[in-house]
Amino acid sequence: MKKNRGLKRKFKSTLYDYNEKLNVYSGYVELYVPQINYVNENISGYEYQVIDFLIENTKDSIPESAAFMYIIDEINALNSHLIISDDNNDLNLNLIQEQSEKIPNYIKQLESKYNLKFTRKVSVTEMNFTDYVNLDEEDKFDILYYIKKDKEKVIFVTNVLWTWISR
Repeated sequence: MKKNRGLKRKFKSTLYDYNEKLNVYSGYVELYVPQINYVNENISGYEYQVIDFLIENTKDSIPESAAFMYIIDEINALNSHLIISDDNNDLNLNLIQEQSEKIPNYIKQLESKYNLKFTRKVSVTEMNFTDYVNLDEEDKFDILYYIKKDKEKVIFVTNVLWTWISR
């Protein structure tokens, strides 16, 4: 594996951002994992490290009155983040729960370490067939798989997420 330069600095800078945003919390905040360098959108081997850093450094700093949700992106771990809000409606992202027998190892490790139970959810997009046909090839690249595809409408999955919500 190629050496990531500046990794320690990026983690330290992210920790500073967490502390700053949580100290001035005013009802809503999103905190992302450290944005490390990657090649071809692949941070293989660092998924657990960046997500563990997020949970470890935020779990005890979340305001008691706030609801929060950890969101782990299965496709791109750098999109993983924490949403903290005073309004429970902010945590309703209209995701669909999906069963999966295959749980990534880093999810199992996080569940065990922090005594959490993550749920697999998918982000779904629905559109009429004509709009789908007119999509750019670049936009079609983001489609992971189809739930329904016929001459009237298309329903497809664009993201697979693992979530844990406090309630």
